[in-house]
Parts: sequence; structure tokens; C-alpha cells
Amino acid sequence: MEAPRCGTTDDGLGSTRQKAATFTKKHGRTYHGYKAPIATDGNGLITDYRFDTAAAHDSRHADDLMAKEPDGGSVFADSAYLDAKRQAAMEKRGAFCGIIQRRVRGQADLTRQQKEHHQWCSRCRAFVEPPFAWMKRSGSLLRTRYRGRARNALDFVLTVITYNFRRTFSRSA
Repeated sequence: MEAPRCGTTDDGLGSTRQKAATFTKKHGRTYHGYKAPIATDGNGLITDYRFDTAAAHDSRHADDLMAKEPDGGSVFADSAYLDAKRQAAMEKRGAFCGIIQRRVRGQADLTRQQKEHHQWCSRCRAFVEPPFAWMKRSGSLLRTRYRGRARNALDFVLTVITYNFRRTFSRSA
């Protein structure tokens, strides 16, 4: 979620930039704002979320979001969440590790087994994309509406609740 661009105050001494929001770079472009990683179930409903500044790495909240998965469940995630300790902990509790694997140093291409694993996992990872698409279409993820992290976090929570209500009612019909 991008915070509005800052400017200087009328007297020229201060700045209107949100102090709670931080900067991050993605594909060479600098963003100022917040991040909101989510966890979804097999029906596409958002089951958990975290709201943090943009400077926080995507994997910072991964263990919290993945810990709620019941024993014997499955966890599917992007390669940014791949970690040997995380993978071992999931296997220990009986959860399937569907985290996308990266090439190791010196490996030219992915192995056939890795490619099959990625293809199978991508079908399940697709459930996390519709909430973000809906939030972007509704305008909730384009820009923050309020100043400060707490108010924007509350706005995000209300958007999550609205999405889950809409998703629930559209699935039951």
C-alpha cells in the first residue's frame, strides 16, 4: 500500500511525509508505504494477515502466518519464504511444504522434479491472488487513506472483512 508522496509545509521547514511509513524498492522503483502479507485457505478466504511497514522483508511474518496451519496441512508460498529451518519445522509437524524452490549456486536449470513441484504448487498458490486483485480494483490497496500505521492497519482489516463477506456470500449462492 503506497502512502501519498510527501511535500513540504507552507513555511518550508517541515515535511508532510508519513513518519510511520517506510521506503522499499521493487523492480528498481522506490515505494513509500506499508506491506500487508496474508494467508488464505483453499476457498480463497483470508484466514490471517500482518500489517507492517514497507521496509520489512516479506519473510519476516512468514512463520506467524504459516504456524496457524493445522497438523497435516499444506503451506504454499513464494521462494522468498524458503528457509531450511522453516521447511524442517513444517515437515516435523506434518505439513506439506509447497514453498517454491530456487536454483542453488552453480545449478544451470531447475531439475525436472523441481519443475513438476513448481507447476503443482502454482495451482494452489493461485488462491492468494484474488484477494489482492479485488482490493486493488476496489481502490483499497492503491493508496493509504489515513496518516499513521494504526489507522491504515484498521482500514486494511475492514477491507479484509469486507472481502471475506463478499467471498462467502458469492460462494454460497
